[in-house]
Amino acid sequence: MAFLFAAWRAPRRRLAAGLCLAAGTGLWGGAAAAQVLDDPGGIRLILDVDNRLEVDSNSELLPDSPGTSIIASTRLGFGLVSETRRQSLSFGGAVTARAFEIPTRDDNIDLGDREFAFDYQREASRAELNLRARYDRTDIERIALEDLLEEEEFDLGDPDLDDLRGRGTRELISFGAGVEVGIDMPVRLSLDADYTERNFDETVEGNDSRRFDFDAELGLRLSSVTEGTVGLDVTRFERDDAAQTRRDRVALLFGVAHEFSETLSGNAAIGPAWVRTREDGETERELGFDADLGLDYERPTGTISFEATARTDEDGIRTAASIGRGFELPRGAIGGTIGLTRAADGEVDVTAALDFRRDMPRGTLNARLARDVTPRFDDSNVLRTVARVDYDYDINNISGIGLTAAFARNEETDGTDRLDRIDFGATYNREITADWAMELGYRYRARNDDDADRDSHSVFVGINRAFNFGI
Repeated sequence: MAFLFAAWRAPRRRLAAGLCLAAGTGLWGGAAAAQVLDDPGGIRLILDVDNRLEVDSNSELLPDSPGTSIIASTRLGFGLVSETRRQSLSFGGAVTARAFEIPTRDDNIDLGDREFAFDYQREASRAELNLRARYDRTDIERIALEDLLEEEEFDLGDPDLDDLRGRGTRELISFGAGVEVGIDMPVRLSLDADYTERNFDETVEGNDSRRFDFDAELGLRLSSVTEGTVGLDVTRFERDDAAQTRRDRVALLFGVAHEFSETLSGNAAIGPAWVRTREDGETERELGFDADLGLDYERPTGTISFEATARTDEDGIRTAASIGRGFELPRGAIGGTIGLTRAADGEVDVTAALDFRRDMPRGTLNARLARDVTPRFDDSNVLRTVARVDYDYDINNISGIGLTAAFARNEETDGTDRLDRIDFGATYNREITADWAMELGYRYRARNDDDADRDSHSVFVGINRAFNFGI
């Protein structure tokens, strides 16, 4: 039900990327966001109240269900959005209160979930500025397990991995800033910095982490179709695990981007990279290089693309190459990529992705199938396979249904430490009045690994009331 702060505006260029909050989190319900979409411009104040009652057969996804849980929650949210021709400001927050009867817990009330988001963007004739911040405290059970594994860079064999299946909270704190000057000028400079901190409470002890990223790029316009670039990427990552992991990475890239014709363009970059890792009091250094090569060929029916990369990490140099093809259809699109990736130890794996979208008179169908490989701290490689289908159908102008089915598998490439996740959901949405909205739904969740199989069934009903004021 959450909508993005900036769903109603399209931030341009790389400046708004990264942890830009406006594209990263939603702080009010769908009814309120819909009203903002209907009335852009000026200053809008949105207040949102979302009530939800849920019955879950195994809310914490334990191997043996302790019994049925009943959870009643009320979410109070606010947001302020202001946009002019040159600048935009958005911030908001939310707090969720829950009353529940869960067999494994002695308490019955929780005020745990809290959110806050801020984003400011300003454009001048030749420059852009972006400031962003985010705070999010959320129950683990409300965060996708695969997202946690990818964000926190957990080892799949971590002995505390089982605790991620429904207990405890995650606190996320992030803020960043970016500036770009000299846009469309002979000399262009962009700077971007982000800090992200993740803390866990009552779960996965020893996995709190902090990350700092700094990117700088200097662009030199060599001709009307060619630009040279010099880029600097700096990353520091700290993880409070048993080894007290600390990792610094610096890469310096020299590149060029060129438009060969109106339909063919390419870019290339290469430069040295250094990685320093400290674990258990010992420091290891890795010296290598980073490289990028890309080509895009625009066809009347879509795009043909090629991409090759080399990245230096704590284990050595990892290389990858892929080719992609996209097709624009009369009522949708289809596209895919296939490629190979080679780890520092020489292990080669196939990567692939296929995306499909079908636009219908009263609905939309989206499907995705993907396979990728990610390195881990223990020198292993994790193979990720994801399949997902989403279908939205408008019954009429005030009601609709949504269906979602997803499967995700994380496993080490040697076949050990497998983790499967299955999700299925069905919802019915209806606008009761211009301000009131209702949602009914069912959800099935399953987590299967080498130790146990777990699943749950839940049904829920929600009522939302949105207040939208012009200031």
